[in-house]
Amino acid sequence: MNAEKVLIKTNGGLDAEMDIPIPATNRDSVFVFALHKAGSVLLDSIVRDLCGLAKVPTILLDLFCFNRGLPIEKVTMESVRALFNAPGYCFCGFRGVHPCLAGVDLSRHGKIVLVRDPRDILTSFYFSMAKSHAIPKDGEMRDRMMAIRHQANVTPIDAYVLSPHVDFIARNYRDFIALEGETTAVYRYEDVIFSKESWVKSVAKRLSLDVADAEAERIARKHDIRPQDENPDRHIRQVAPGNYKKHLAPATIEILNERYADVMAHYNYSID
Repeated sequence: MNAEKVLIKTNGGLDAEMDIPIPATNRDSVFVFALHKAGSVLLDSIVRDLCGLAKVPTILLDLFCFNRGLPIEKVTMESVRALFNAPGYCFCGFRGVHPCLAGVDLSRHGKIVLVRDPRDILTSFYFSMAKSHAIPKDGEMRDRMMAIRHQANVTPIDAYVLSPHVDFIARNYRDFIALEGETTAVYRYEDVIFSKESWVKSVAKRLSLDVADAEAERIARKHDIRPQDENPDRHIRQVAPGNYKKHLAPATIEILNERYADVMAHYNYSID
């Protein structure tokens, strides 16, 4: 597949060239969003496999910037406006509705949004930041991630999940709610993590990808990883819903229930 280079510019003056494949079709581009620690890496892997079969190029700007130490929120809208408005792509890997997306009318595009119980997300985020999350080799993001790791390692989990360090998670939920409409498919982690074959088929359909059921089932089996024991040092620490009950104090859970009441009501998560 032929490719062209796009210069990704940031408000901080740091730029990087990204190789962009030239799509073979003029089909409408689609966008894939997932909250941090909601199965985002799993969804990205599934979407990339599906798009590979359908010969639709995938663009993961979030990952590209992270690997180069560039903060995605500093990418300028002007440098990616033409790319995001081009047909034929699947733009995936987004963990938030970043400012650089302001140059595209997302209401016109097919979208997938993956969410998870906020209490489980916060618990998983704490362990990921403290132990397992990848850290860039250099750049501003490396410095930021090292500071986050230090903070997670010196802060007890109950204090961490209630601290300003995780306020962005609540903002991302509300930004994702604002994306909803006729062109948006919303999945809850709890509904799909143990039903991957039907989920993968649904993702392919919602993204208008021509993939045979047998291939979708093969992709689902490939990504059906279920650790037997919880391991904080691994990216896939554990997959069972409700793990927050094991790690958070009842008083902490009660505060989170109040803090995320609107989000939990919107996505039908019970307060217990």
